[in-house]
Amino acid sequence: MRGPKPRESCPCLYVTPREMSFHPFTFPFSDPARIRQALSLQLSSLLGESRGSMRIHPVVLQREKDRSRGFALVFPGEMEATVDPEGKNRIFPAPLALGGALAGSGLGIWADEENVACVLWNEGIPVLYRCSPRAEGEPGEVVEWIRRSSGAEFDVFLLDARENPDARAILESEAVRTWAAYPALTSLDLSSRQMDSLLRLEGLSSRLKPALAALLALGVLFDGAAGMALLSSRTRLAGYGDAAANLYREVFDPTGPVLDPLSQAKGRLAAVTGTEESKSLAGALAMLGRAASSTPSRIVLDSFRFSEQQAELTGKGSSVESIRAFQQALGGQDTSLDDLQQLPGGQYRFRIAMKGVTP
Repeated sequence: MRGPKPRESCPCLYVTPREMSFHPFTFPFSDPARIRQALSLQLSSLLGESRGSMRIHPVVLQREKDRSRGFALVFPGEMEATVDPEGKNRIFPAPLALGGALAGSGLGIWADEENVACVLWNEGIPVLYRCSPRAEGEPGEVVEWIRRSSGAEFDVFLLDARENPDARAILESEAVRTWAAYPALTSLDLSSRQMDSLLRLEGLSSRLKPALAALLALGVLFDGAAGMALLSSRTRLAGYGDAAANLYREVFDPTGPVLDPLSQAKGRLAAVTGTEESKSLAGALAMLGRAASSTPSRIVLDSFRFSEQQAELTGKGSSVESIRAFQQALGGQDTSLDDLQQLPGGQYRFRIAMKGVTP
């Protein structure tokens, strides 16, 4: 029976193969190739000699980190030859299309003129598929058999083509509903061409994974090196910032907060420009120039200290007379010669304090 075109692909053919079975699984991994291998090992004893003629197709419905839950469809490899000889249709199990009406748990039954097929759902996973000739049991008898076998009560959604002339149209609409509720079923297609394509993709993925893993490792190493370089740069930058802050405290303010040393230092210097203190400093320097030019003997200054109250300078002279002449040139009574020492070689060290320095 043909139905709508899921995802605008080929027409869908709803089938009820009697040799098909469902097998739920839970694995601590989600790689499709590994899941297929694990299912082949689990089902090998069940399939026995027919293993070579049967296809195993896993469908993952739930993923949590590295864990996966779903079910495997096991069906004959030559099934397509009997239901779709030309191979132009998508093949989908008819009772599986009723899962959207069961809210995760319950029994969906599709009955046509020949077969009664059903799928039992439990917590969002199809756990049982059964198809039997209608001559062996009507849908109600199938429901009672499954209830006795499972020992549980469950909701039932039944579509009987013999009783309901609109059953086929309802099945198609329920299929769309099921694909919306379980997106992993949207791409389910039991046709040979689709199964072969999936196997080729899984094989290609398995071969590419080592190369992709190597590329990922290189990317991690590159990111690690870039991260180390960034961390080193940030550490050096933080060191520069600490050094600037320490220098600001030594020069301007040892106790106040330092947010931007450069901007704060510019502000401090700008605040000083044009004040009386700067004018007094200019006057003191001018006096030093005049005194040095008017003193006949050479005077060598070693240091010069300046504040608003006074200026202090130390130096060396060739004689006491030249030093006193230099003191008089600086201001006479506004200065004081506080220290005078004779040095080896005939020179004298002096210290002169100047008070009330003005331009």
